[in-house]
Amino acid sequence: MIPHAHVNVGEFSSAIKQLARGSMRAAVSLSNQIALDITREWFNRLPPPVSQIMAKRAEIRNYLRAPIGPKAPRRKRRKAIFTPAEIEKLRSLGGTPKLQAKQPKKSPLRRMNLIVQARNRASGKGLYGAAMRRHAGGLARRALTGVGYLKIILLPVIRGLNPLVPPGFKMPFSETGGSGGGKISIWPGSKGAGIVTPARGKNAAALLNLRWSLHGPREGYARGLILGGWHRAVAFKLQKIKNRIEREMQGEFSKVNARRR
Repeated sequence: MIPHAHVNVGEFSSAIKQLARGSMRAAVSLSNQIALDITREWFNRLPPPVSQIMAKRAEIRNYLRAPIGPKAPRRKRRKAIFTPAEIEKLRSLGGTPKLQAKQPKKSPLRRMNLIVQARNRASGKGLYGAAMRRHAGGLARRALTGVGYLKIILLPVIRGLNPLVPPGFKMPFSETGGSGGGKISIWPGSKGAGIVTPARGKNAAALLNLRWSLHGPREGYARGLILGGWHRAVAFKLQKIKNRIEREMQGEFSKVNARRR
């Protein structure tokens, strides 16, 4: 079963009706705004913070490229023990110059090479040369682009709601990782998707549906982060709406008291 989260802004219907004051247009706009605010708070609560994405990638890159383990000898080279003139003379006589082995240079294995070797050990096949470089490069590329993966599932929701709210309430592009903010990677086939059904016309309720597929030893931990961020984001928005309603009610009471004096 693929885990999912479902947010129905209709749960805020009583607050929306009170704040919209009977206007369906205002109710629709407010519903989309609440959905975007919840998504924004949810997005910012998922690790890592956008401002730290580049630093986290640099940390992973340094970790994977760190020299570690035994040194691996490079392929041996051979060199002639004769001068170029002697070699030409030998070849003209039909001879072959003798070659001697050159001392091999050694370069340390990197951590990503050892990780790839360990993963392929079960198949009984080692990786060397171009195959090793290709597999190690793929490992590093996936690790780097995976930074901020949990946030990816919310990007389609943000893109769907941003055009429907007033300019002053949109979520800036830089806050989602663009414009030098870390550039969260999203690629075809990513195992995570968010779908939003915005409030429109006479339907003053926005729906958010998110599904994701996680595998590995930390699957439960990642799922807890996603669902925990969702619950905290909804609770945060409920408290903000409650405070807004209380302020507006206090303002109405103040007006009534002023007229009675």
